[in-house]
Amino acid sequence: MFSVSNLCCSRGEKRLFSGVSFSLQAGEYLHLEGDNGVGKTSLLRLACGLTPLEDGEICWQGQPVSENSDEFRANLAYLGHQLALKEDLTPLENLLSHAAVAGRQLSLTDAMAALAQLGLRGREHLPVRVLSQGQKRRTAWRAWWSAPPSCGFWTSRLWHWTPQPKMRCLKLSTPT
Repeated sequence: MFSVSNLCCSRGEKRLFSGVSFSLQAGEYLHLEGDNGVGKTSLLRLACGLTPLEDGEICWQGQPVSENSDEFRANLAYLGHQLALKEDLTPLENLLSHAAVAGRQLSLTDAMAALAQLGLRGREHLPVRVLSQGQKRRTAWRAWWSAPPSCGFWTSRLWHWTPQPKMRCLKLSTPT
């Protein structure tokens, strides 16, 4: 379904990583580990097509993304360090609007149940700006997941909220 091969990334004269390869099938998740500054976010941005490739190849459904970028982007979601929430809206409003923008149905009942499951019962109608950082992360993750993509990437420590993941781990380290 999704594969990257021989990706490399430099920032200025510093090589962050090289020769990174992995593949994911439907239902699999990749958890990136590594110290600050080793290139975890850079790798995700490359994989999503948000940063041009220096070297290597990214394939979606067996074809290079460069040949089917519209289809790839239509099936992609990226949740970066900025949580993509409207601070003046409530968690409930954020969930419903994310689903609507993605063209997916999300009932009020399902949205309320999802927020309760994440420990946000009683906070569904508060503006997001008054929530804790952890509550904001869970809201952002759930808003993102309310319209699940075929291929998704996130940079924050949100992976533990993924239901029943088939998790694979890739550890990045500073090149020697």
